[in-house]
This record gives sequence, C-alpha cells and structure tokens, in this order.
Amino acid sequence: MGARIVFFTASNQKSLQENFLKDFSKFRDWTLSNWSNSESKDIGELSMGQRINERALKYLERNQFIAPNIDHEIFDELVAVYFCSYCDHGEGKELYELRGPMMNKWRYDKSTELVNHRCDSPSVQLWNRLNFGCSTNPKMKVSQSLSKDLILGWWTVEEMKKMKENLSNVFKSLSQFNEWNALRKKGNFFRKEYEGLGYVYDMLDIGVAENKEVIFYNEPS
Repeated sequence: MGARIVFFTASNQKSLQENFLKDFSKFRDWTLSNWSNSESKDIGELSMGQRINERALKYLERNQFIAPNIDHEIFDELVAVYFCSYCDHGEGKELYELRGPMMNKWRYDKSTELVNHRCDSPSVQLWNRLNFGCSTNPKMKVSQSLSKDLILGWWTVEEMKKMKENLSNVFKSLSQFNEWNALRKKGNFFRKEYEGLGYVYDMLDIGVAENKEVIFYNEPS
C-alpha cells in the first residue's frame, strides 16, 4: 500500500492541543502503563510496539501536569504520541474520525512542486506541513518532535480559509484549476500535477464547512 498522508477531524470542536491538555492525566497514566507492560522493556517502547522518546518518557514520570515552560521538543513529542497512540488504540480512540483521502505520499509530489514554485511564503509554509508537520510552538515552522518516525501536523480553521483563498487565487488561472476540480469530483477528468491539490481542497472544504481543525499525519516510509 505504501506510506500515506492521512487526515482526521475531532468529534468535538476542540483543537488537538485543547484535547491533549484536557486528557493529559489519563494519557500520562496510559502511556506509563503501556511502557511498563511492554514485553521488550526497551526505553521508550510501548506495549503496541510504538515508541516515545526517552526524554519525553522521563518527563511523564516526573510531571503530573504540563509545565508552562515545557521544552517544545518534548511537548511536540507528547502531542504526537497522544494522537498517534492514545487516540489510535487508547481511551481517546473515539475522539477522532478518519476523513478524506488516504493516498500515497508520492501523489502529492507534483502539487508540492507547483505550490512551492507559484505560491507566497505563508501558503508554502502551510502546505509543507504535510511533509514536515508543525509545532506546538508558533514560532517554529516545522515539528520539533524528538521522534521522526511519524510526522504530525494540523491546520486551524482560519489557516484553512486563508490557504483555500490563496490557492484558488493562484491556480484558477493555471489550466482552469477550478473547472478541473469540479470535473474531478465527477470522476471524469484527471491531471497528475493537480492530484495533491485536489485532495487538499477536499479537506479544506471539510474543515471550513464544519468549523473544525484538520489534523494529518505523514506515515513513515
């Protein structure tokens, strides 16, 4: 099947960070229990075979709450483990719903080239979260997570509105992208360089219409 980019929305109206902070105590207990029950007993390996960086694990052992001055490398790591482990097969698994396309990463490559070549810097940064994730630290452009095996990112509703407007302004004149997108949804037209753009447009439509943050992860190759 190959490594994919996969999209989600929450069953509530909260952001990923809001849900993480609300669930932190349960997430902490679940993670420490899974680590202690791991058959291998390797530092950082959970019972389901997933991993958490040793620094983040030691933070959970020492802290029952998120400190205001937490290292954002650790914060990014914990949020990634929360979403990709606790919300996948832990108590948080009812909190997020799989949405939109589940396509191989290479299907976005041509569109990424177009965006990087033709769009302004804010649009490029938002788009490239698909490849590099994003951080809980708004000053950082990409994820600072200590583990690099799975890249997690998200777009807020306001970011999606801006991204949708900016992409439309750029690509509506490029081979009539809007006309192509309408035909694509009917299943009777295809252009490889627009394939990733079409998938992203679908998720922008969902996020804006439902007023929900869109979360995505980039599976390891």
